[in-house]
Amino acid sequence: MAALDASDGPRARAALVEAEEATEAGGGRALVGQIVGLVEGLSAAVSSPVDAVRAIGVGGAGVPAHPHGGFDLAPNLGDLASFSLADELRLALGCAVVLENDANVAALGELAAGVGVHHDDFAFISIGTGIGMGLVLDRALVPGAGNAAGEIGYLPFGADPLDPAAHRRGPLEEVVAGDALAARLGAG
Repeated sequence: MAALDASDGPRARAALVEAEEATEAGGGRALVGQIVGLVEGLSAAVSSPVDAVRAIGVGGAGVPAHPHGGFDLAPNLGDLASFSLADELRLALGCAVVLENDANVAALGELAAGVGVHHDDFAFISIGTGIGMGLVLDRALVPGAGNAAGEIGYLPFGADPLDPAAHRRGPLEEVVAGDALAARLGAG
């Protein structure tokens, strides 16, 4: 999902335009072109040149690797640990790039304009291709040590945590992610 908004302050305003695409098959470096294409399309939709974009935020299903500028623990997005996604997007778009975990982005959205507006502390849990959590305490995002506080897919239950097959996505994610549920229910 990508959006351009008219926000010029800390509170979010309504989006001017939105676009949604499935993640490029295989992920990795192909995501650079996909994200650039989304920014170009959104800019064109509001009749604004791409060079007017001051910054973009990328929410990804993984752990933002600072200062590397990529994502670690992102098995559902292909190889994002071997290059700097942020640097490549900066070069392609000529603007600042911020990387964050997608569940953390969703939690911040709830804090700013959703059910979190009325709560100081909450956890946002996302179950889809994978499983993740954004944790808000005292109205602030808690990324944890190494930005991995919400990587609950790696909790040691669901599948055998010692089985090497569960190490790529994590034991819990192996049994509760969307594809695992679909396979177990015969829908996949």
